[in-house]
Amino acid sequence: MKQIHYYNEIKEEIKKLNQLVDEALENGTPIIQDEAVMEQNRKVDELIVEIQRNMFNTIINERNDNQKDKNIPLNDFKGYKDCILKEN
Repeated sequence: MKQIHYYNEIKEEIKKLNQLVDEALENGTPIIQDEAVMEQNRKVDELIVEIQRNMFNTIINERNDNQKDKNIPLNDFKGYKDCILKEN
């Protein structure tokens, strides 16, 4: 359910951003100077970071569940070793 929520939310926020960009271009305003565009862009960026963070946490939680079953140290998962060490 969370994935559907994120999909719908990011889709809506990107749609708003695109509308603001179109309006700025129609008015001849450079996008970087349009505060509404920049604010909406930050909102989209923050949402993307939140989605990525949740995806990472889901992967780590799944790895932790697998670790409990197999008694494998978490840092032995080579694909995520650097990320885990930086995160903690």
